[in-house]
Amino acid sequence: MHVRHLTVLLAALALASGFGAAAAVAAPARTAVASADTCRAAITSQNWRAVFSHETSLIRARAAVKKLVALGFKTAKAENRGCNDFAIVLESPEFSKFTVRTSFALQAARARLVVTYAPSGNAKAKSGDVNVYFGHASTLVAADELRRRVGARGWRETDVHYLSPGDWTVIWRNVPGTAAEGTVGAAMAAGFTPELELIG
Repeated sequence: MHVRHLTVLLAALALASGFGAAAAVAAPARTAVASADTCRAAITSQNWRAVFSHETSLIRARAAVKKLVALGFKTAKAENRGCNDFAIVLESPEFSKFTVRTSFALQAARARLVVTYAPSGNAKAKSGDVNVYFGHASTLVAADELRRRVGARGWRETDVHYLSPGDWTVIWRNVPGTAAEGTVGAAMAAGFTPELELIG
């Protein structure tokens, strides 16, 4: 299945997904290349994960986990995503609840950590859902910094996503179209360059 990425000006979602709003201007659509993720490892977790950071090597990942354990996050672990991306996560079925995610993020903030969340591996899009991208980065390190900036602005259900060599992004998956419409303007006002991926 091919999907389209549209760089969004303020009301582009209304134009692209038929919400019937006023005219808007969007950059030409570009087709996502399905084979770009060949180095990625499949996500098999059935639970949501709190994401603390992304590290570029197993050595760095182990050091990051050790620091988190010392701070009291005893079940933190490294999740090998492939493409030299080791996500430092804490997994719990309770993170499926918005109130729990919010409370845990505030707990992490007291330790000066920005936590975002990755959904379970079996999460499925609903009719009308879109993926929201918050910009691009050429390295994993830069993409993780972008993730922190996005999370600090309140978009916590976001994580680093690999597109192709030298092209990383931060993604919010399976967003209802009505919610994405408001996100576009807010993200642009915050200095991000949002894109939409129309699912289906």
